[in-house]
Amino acid sequence: MKPAFIISVTVLASFVVFSTPSLGQYTVEIKTNPSNATVYQDNRYIGVTPLTLTYDPGCFKTPRWLFSKRLGNPISFTISKEGYVQKNITITDGPFRWESIDGKNTFFYYKIKAHDFFVQLDQIGTFLGSNPQKNKEVAENQAKGTSKNKLDLEKSLLSVVTITTETSTGSGFFINPSGLIVTNKHVVEKASSVKIMLAEGESYFSESIYTHPSLDLALIKVTLKSPEYLSFGDVSSSKIGESVYALGSPALPGYQETLPNSITKGIISGFRNSDTFGLLIQTDVSINHGNSGGPLINEQGEVIGVNTLGYRANQSSGINFAIAITELLKILEKDFNYNASDFQSDHSNLIDSNLVDRVDISITSEPSGSEIYIDNKYFSSTPAQISLSIGFHKIKIIRPGYKDWIRDISIEKGNTITINAIQERLK
Repeated sequence: MKPAFIISVTVLASFVVFSTPSLGQYTVEIKTNPSNATVYQDNRYIGVTPLTLTYDPGCFKTPRWLFSKRLGNPISFTISKEGYVQKNITITDGPFRWESIDGKNTFFYYKIKAHDFFVQLDQIGTFLGSNPQKNKEVAENQAKGTSKNKLDLEKSLLSVVTITTETSTGSGFFINPSGLIVTNKHVVEKASSVKIMLAEGESYFSESIYTHPSLDLALIKVTLKSPEYLSFGDVSSSKIGESVYALGSPALPGYQETLPNSITKGIISGFRNSDTFGLLIQTDVSINHGNSGGPLINEQGEVIGVNTLGYRANQSSGINFAIAITELLKILEKDFNYNASDFQSDHSNLIDSNLVDRVDISITSEPSGSEIYIDNKYFSSTPAQISLSIGFHKIKIIRPGYKDWIRDISIEKGNTITINAIQERLK
C-alpha cells in the first residue's frame, strides 16, 4: 500500500444552530477579559460580553430516540473588540454517531460541552504567545549582548503570519519589505481575498493572490510599510542531521483556535524529489494542521523550505516535508524577474531597506488592479505603497487589454512621490 500524504490545512466548518426553545431551557454564558467584546455567529451580531444565551436541554445531552431534540451542527462564535485580536470559540463537541437498537436509523449530533466559557483577548501590538513573566530588563540586556550571527527565533517570528480564509487557516511569511508573502497554494487557492494576521495581532486583507499552476506554492500581496522579512538560505549547503525549525500557527482540535508564533524543532532527515512538489526536504519537525505555508529555517535564521506535508498512516509520526526554497526561487526568477541574490542573507541587494536611503511612493492606476513592475521585477498590484531606494527606477504598469504605462523616475532623498497611471484601452 502506498503511503498517503495529507496536506496540513485547517478546514473551518459552517455553523448552523439546530435548537428549539422549550420550557426548562439551559443557559450558556460567555465572558471575556476585557468585557464588552462583540459576539458574532456566521457574521450575525449576537450581543456583547458578558453574554447569556439559552438553548434547549437536548443540545447538552445524548439523544435517546430518533425524534429526540438534538443539535445537528457545531456552534461557533467570533469574539472581537477594538484594539484586540479577534478570536473564535467552538462551544460544542462532536460529531457523535447515534444508532437505533435495530441499526436501521443513524444520525450524527453535537453536544454543548459546558455552561460557562471564558475568553482572554490579546491586545494588538503585544507579541502573541510570548512569556507573560518575561523580565524586560533582562531580555533587553540579553539582546544587547546577542551576536549578529546568533539565531533569534522571536525576531524570525515577526516575519511569520497567520492566514485565514472562509474555509481554512494556514501560515505564511514575508520575503521582502514591500509586503510579499509566501504560503502554500492549498491554503489560498479557493479564496479571492484572505485575512493576514501579524505576530503582534494586527490584521490586513490581501490585495492580490498568485497561485502556481502546478506547485503547491502561492504569493500574497498586502499593503504594509516595511514589514520584517526572512532571507533565503542555501539549500545546497544543507546537510542531513542539521537542526531546523518550523514556524507557524498550528490549530487546536476543532480547528477554530490557532496558536500563532509557535516553533517546533527537529533535524533534516533527507531530501526527496517529487514530480508533484519538486524537491522536498524531509524532517522530523512536528508539522500540524495550520502550519502549512510557514517557513522551515536553519540555524542561521534563513528560510530553506516551505512547510507543506505531513505523513499520517498507522499512527506514524516524525515524517514531514517542506518544499525546498529553491523551487520558489525558480518561480520568482521565471515569472517575476527576480534574481536569487535579491533574497540572500548578505542583504547586499536592492530590497534591503537597512543599507540604503529609501523613499515611499504611492502608485495608483485607472483602472485599479493593474500589475506593478519596478526595474522589470513584479512588486504588487495597484493601489500600492512601495519603498524604493534613492536613484533611477523604471516603473511599468500593465493590464491585459490596455497599453503598458512606462515611466523612468528619479528618486531623491526627501521626495514625496505619487503616481497615478491612466491606461489606455487597446483598440
